[in-house]
Amino acid sequence: MALLLSYDLSIWLTHHCKAEAIHGEERGNLIKQAQNKGDNVNPIFKEILAELKKKSHVPIILPRDLGNKDEPAPLYARLESISPNEYRIIIGFSPDCEGGNACRWGTVSGEKNSNASGASGVKVLLSKGITGYFILGKCGAVCSDSRIIWFNGQYKYTIGIKAAKKSVLVAVANSAINDPN
Repeated sequence: MALLLSYDLSIWLTHHCKAEAIHGEERGNLIKQAQNKGDNVNPIFKEILAELKKKSHVPIILPRDLGNKDEPAPLYARLESISPNEYRIIIGFSPDCEGGNACRWGTVSGEKNSNASGASGVKVLLSKGITGYFILGKCGAVCSDSRIIWFNGQYKYTIGIKAAKKSVLVAVANSAINDPN
């Protein structure tokens, strides 16, 4: 559908640009923007995006950046659970990861939540003036996810990455907030 939308928008822009006598680099930039509009989803989420949009009524917010630039292993997204009021995604090192510590990179979730006062953790400022709450993961024999939580209206969003620093999770959350799906 994104490809079809980009194609239709490209055709419109091509005709509009001719009618408005827009040429050269400006016309090329407009067409490139139209083609890339549906391309703001991190590729690991593309296989599950249609199901997310179909089955969950929670606005889908997925990070473009996963904080894995130094991680050589590929990551995969798998739906852990989905309903009209929530979605939970496991990000793992294998396509069949069920969330176990050995294969899990992190998690992404969104849920309908009327209790915005239930957040705890260190307050952090996120993009668009949103207040988030950071909770540091703990490491012993295994490491738990550090998490960042924020609210948007009646919805609660959480991103977790195994033992991640606050700066990494803030960047990941901001990539989701700035580039909603």
